[in-house]
Amino acid sequence: MTRYQEVWRSGLVGAPLAVEALRCLESSNVDFPAASLKEPALFFAGYLLRQSDLKPQEAELAIQALYKCGLYDEIVSRYYGKEERIPALAFPAYMKALFRMKMYGRFQNLLGRFDPLLRRLAKTGGEDPELAVYRRALTLLEPGAYPGAMAGFARLCGAKATEETAYRTLLQISDRIGDRPAAALALARLVKDGKARYGDYLKFWWLLSWLGNQGEAVELALAHPQTPKTAGERAAFCRILFEAGEYARMSELLGDWLGNASAPDPGMSILYALALAKRNVEGLMTFGRTLAHKPGTPPALLPVAYVTSTRAEDVVGELRVSSELMTPLLELSKRSPEVGLDFALLLETQGFAKQAFQWVTEIASETDVGPRFYRGMARLARMAKDEHYYCLAARKGYEMAPWRVDMETAYLDSLLLTGEAPERAAELANELSQVQAQDDVVELLYAWALLQAGRVEESKAALKMVRPDQLDAARRVDLRLVQLELAWRSGDKQAARRILAKGFPREALFPSQRRRLDSIAEKLSENL
Repeated sequence: MTRYQEVWRSGLVGAPLAVEALRCLESSNVDFPAASLKEPALFFAGYLLRQSDLKPQEAELAIQALYKCGLYDEIVSRYYGKEERIPALAFPAYMKALFRMKMYGRFQNLLGRFDPLLRRLAKTGGEDPELAVYRRALTLLEPGAYPGAMAGFARLCGAKATEETAYRTLLQISDRIGDRPAAALALARLVKDGKARYGDYLKFWWLLSWLGNQGEAVELALAHPQTPKTAGERAAFCRILFEAGEYARMSELLGDWLGNASAPDPGMSILYALALAKRNVEGLMTFGRTLAHKPGTPPALLPVAYVTSTRAEDVVGELRVSSELMTPLLELSKRSPEVGLDFALLLETQGFAKQAFQWVTEIASETDVGPRFYRGMARLARMAKDEHYYCLAARKGYEMAPWRVDMETAYLDSLLLTGEAPERAAELANELSQVQAQDDVVELLYAWALLQAGRVEESKAALKMVRPDQLDAARRVDLRLVQLELAWRSGDKQAARRILAKGFPREALFPSQRRRLDSIAEKLSENL
């Protein structure tokens, strides 16, 4: 494909050459979708599809090439509402693109409209195996028609398709309906069969963590059969190690990668500093000084050099870094929010939690961010007791990654802070308490949710399951507030006064919690 990539870069192309290039791509043994070939495929296919004298065979070739390269949106956007223009042999590719883009309603509608065409194609050349799986998968989207992961998979395997296609479809459907065990099952099989992609490993790790198999999750991360090659893969892998607390392994790998690089990569360097901050403070300060004085250090790394050679206790007053110094890193963070979050975590480890929170809110206000970013933002907002950003980050993160138990916990927390949907909060808390047995934060939130729903006696029973010594300082304040409110609602004013007399650190409370505290205190004073 190299010669055609050169043509693509030159921009000089004609229909015969475009056809030749796409046929070469179609016959390629490259494991698709291949990122390096997406732009050439889009260039040559787009050129053909714009021609007024386009032949059906050429249109079919272009559509098949776009599908093979994973450019599903390009196919759908060109033909949505104009499906009758699609060449017959390319119609299955269009249908599969719809399914891949989760446009299930349109997919089902067209199955009915174009059923004669699809039947004719199946008779002449056999039904497309991938499309056969998707057709059968529709039954799994019907309300109440999904009895479980194994039964669902059995239906998928009823189609004549590769196991990889079947398991990938099961994964897509389980994501759609929120069946996390089914998603873990599908990913486990892909991993076992050697069919997993790098992103599959990352998601599998999170799902294993959610299911409580933390040890297995860490083992998977450490024994990854594929060596991450790109900077993005390496960064994602190191973030898994960071979550697992494997700081030594993380710093070792990053040290090797950075040592073999011709120039320091900002993202890798920030992760390396983050790993050192967790296990080698002297090494961190040495690394910071090296960045500061080494010729050719990228401007985006100069704030890292400053922060890693400075600790909060050594700063009088506010940490002040000039906007001129921070701008290159801020611009990089807006393009790559994960890098920005890594820098915020580095700020936090150095004692600058307030600045870390300000940093992530600035990034999130100007660019789209992912679930990991929202998770970090929620944690920093909770430390800062900023209720608006905490609830925003918790809800956004939960929408994007409902399988993450920490995001589900934060979302539940946000519902309780705002007092919205108490019955829904109680239902969610009950679900979490079943999954996260003996998780004291979850038990505390469950008791709080039951209290908000007016189920006082159940709340008392749930609160007995909470072990105060297993909570951090902030959650122990939350526990005392729930105990206060529970005593008040139970009519035990004497107990409520005893709890209130011990005092509450107001800086450890969100605004809504302070209002609840003040309301109860005022009512107690009226009943003296």
